[in-house]
Amino acid sequence: MVLPGASQLAGPSQISGPTQAAPGQGADPLPHPVEAMVAGVEAALGAVSRQAWAGLEAPAVRALYARLSRVAEQVSAHKMAAARVLETAGTAKAEGAASTGSLLGADFGGDRREGDELVRLGDTLQQARADATEDAFGAGQITRAQAGVIGKILKDLPQDVTPEEREAAETTLLGQAGTMSLRDLRARGDRISEVFRATPEQTDADEEQIVARRERRARSLTTFWMRETGEGTYQGGFTIPTVQGELLKTILDAVASPRRNHLHTTTPTGGPGGSDGPGGPGDDRSYPQKLGQAFCALIEHTPTDGFVQSGGSTAVVAVSLSQEKLATGTGCGTTSTGIRLTAGQIRRLACTQQILPQVFDGKSLPLDHGTLRRLFSKHQRIGIGQRDQGCAMPGCDRPPGWCEFHHAGNPWSTGGETNLDQGVMLCAFHHHLIHDQHWQIRFHPGDGIPEFRAPGGTTWARNTRYRPPRDLGVAPTPALLNHP
Repeated sequence: MVLPGASQLAGPSQISGPTQAAPGQGADPLPHPVEAMVAGVEAALGAVSRQAWAGLEAPAVRALYARLSRVAEQVSAHKMAAARVLETAGTAKAEGAASTGSLLGADFGGDRREGDELVRLGDTLQQARADATEDAFGAGQITRAQAGVIGKILKDLPQDVTPEEREAAETTLLGQAGTMSLRDLRARGDRISEVFRATPEQTDADEEQIVARRERRARSLTTFWMRETGEGTYQGGFTIPTVQGELLKTILDAVASPRRNHLHTTTPTGGPGGSDGPGGPGDDRSYPQKLGQAFCALIEHTPTDGFVQSGGSTAVVAVSLSQEKLATGTGCGTTSTGIRLTAGQIRRLACTQQILPQVFDGKSLPLDHGTLRRLFSKHQRIGIGQRDQGCAMPGCDRPPGWCEFHHAGNPWSTGGETNLDQGVMLCAFHHHLIHDQHWQIRFHPGDGIPEFRAPGGTTWARNTRYRPPRDLGVAPTPALLNHP
C-alpha cells in the first residue's frame, strides 16, 4: 500500500521479501495481501522523517494533513475488521482475556477501550446492514465517528423498512455526512424516514418515537454524585438529559462570559488574573475554571424559597413549535441550540418557566424597532438565535451562548434599522472578521437564512448546520414570539 501523495515511498511492490516461486523451485510463497499491506504502510512511514514537514509550505501541509487523515481512517477500518475476526473467533476467551479490547490492549498500548469500541462499531454496521457505510469508511471517505452515527441510525430504522428504503436512507446520510457536524448528522438521522415515507406526518410520527425513546432512556441514565475531598473542595459528576444539560450550559456560559468579570479575583502577587486587573491580559483562567466559578455563583444565587416559581435565570433556551403541536401535545419542536424535543416535554418545561416557547400563529410581541433602538432587544435576540442556532458564518460551530448580534445591513449609526430581519448571530471572532474585512451579508428570500460573500468574491455561502423542518414555516417574523 502506498500513502496518497507519497508514490516515491515504498509500497507492496517495493518491499523486499518472499516472492512467488516458479514451479519446482521451492521458494517461499507470496505473503497474504493483508501482511503485504501492513508491511507497506510500515515501510512508507519509516522512510520519511517527521522533520520533513518543516520543508513544506502551509497550503501543502494542510492538504497533506487532510489526505493523511483519510489514510488514518482507512487504517482504522482495517483495525475494525481485525477486531471483528478476533471477536467472531472467540480468541479473547480462549486466551483468558476479559474482552477482545483487553486482548488487543495487552498487545499494544494497554488501552482496552479502543478495541472494544471497534468491536461495537463492527457489530453495529453488521446489524445495520450498512455495507456502503463500511465501504466509505474503508476508503477514508468518512470518519470512524461518522460511520458509527450512520450505522446506529440505520440499525434503529423501523422494522417495516424495505431494503430499497434502507439503501436510500444510507445513500442520503453518506451524501450529507461531509457537510454536517456529528450533532447535525444525528439530528438528520431522526428524520431520515422522510426519504421514503409518503407524507410529512408519517415522518413526524417516526421522529417523535425516536426522540421520545431517547428522552426515556436519558431519564433512566440520569445520575449525580459528589464527595468531599478533604482539601476544601467537593468533587462530583453527573449524567443528565440533553435538555437539562443545555439549560445548565446556557446559564453557566451566560455567567462565565468574558464580559462578566465579577467572578475574577486578583492578588498583589500576580495570582489568578495577575496585576492587570479583572478580565485583563493577566486573566489566564481556563474555560473549565470559568465554568466552575460560574457554577459556584449559580449555587450561591439560586433562590431557596420557591426556586423557579419565585426566581429564574436571565439565560433563556427557546424552542419553536407549531401552535397545533403545543395544543395537542404531539410532535416535536426545536430548541435554539438545535435539539429536538417532544411537544409533551416542551409543555412541561413551559409550565415551570424554564424554557421559552416560540409559537407560530401565537400572540406577537413587538420585535421590530426601526431606528429607535441601537441594540437588539431580548426577544429579538431569542428570535434571531432560534433562526441561526449559533454563529451563522459558514463552517463555524459556535453555539448561541457564545455569540453576539450584528446589523447585517447599514450600521445603526448610519440609519440602519434594528429589526429582526436585519440581525445576524456571530461569534466574536467572525464578528470582528465581518467588520474588519467588510464581508457582505444577505438573507435568502426563500427561508430567510443569512448568506455571506467574501470581499471580492462572487459566490454566496451559508452555514450548513442541519435545521429540522421549521415549525415556524419560514425564518422568524415579527409575529412569532409568544411569551409564557
